Amino acid sequence: MLGPEHRDTLHHVVSVGHVLLGMGKHEQTRRLYDEHFPRARRALGADHPVTLRLARDLTADLVAPGAFDAARQPGVEALARSRRVLGEDHPVTRNTARHLANALAGLGEHVAARELGEQVLAQSRRVIGLDHPDTLRLAAALVVTLAALGEHARARELAQDTRSRALRVLGPDDRYHGTPAANLAGY
Repeated sequence: MLGPEHRDTLHHVVSVGHVLLGMGKHEQTRRLYDEHFPRARRALGADHPVTLRLARDLTADLVAPGAFDAARQPGVEALARSRRVLGEDHPVTRNTARHLANALAGLGEHVAARELGEQVLAQSRRVIGLDHPDTLRLAAALVVTLAALGEHARARELAQDTRSRALRVLGPDDRYHGTPAANLAGY
């Protein structure tokens, strides 16, 4: 009814993409974003919050199946725009930084991944708290990066703290948010 380039239509595309991504349907998610991201840029502009959400999700969708190289440039661009338009502390900015840090780690750029991961973890702790599920996911990703850099003592300390928080806050049976605790069990 509203058309494919209307703000509300594009906002709902973001919601549908989240569901598909959560279901692990990366091919469908990618097709959806490939179709609608250019529409959002054209209709709303590159700096519109809905376009920035689509850019964040496109980066996440590329990182999830391991397309780290393809995720790098869109992630860098989306993070720069999000920082400028939404600010450092906005959830879209923090999550874009998280996905970009994951892409960098996947590319073996562990120093850059650690720097970005530490920055966004500090912001997340300050803005939404140490026990928020997003903060726990950021910490879990940073543990893996620290271990890849050979910083095992720091990785172990952060892993133990994160696992303890995840188990206390989310419980041992939480399928989605408990993942950081399960991933950290070996550290």
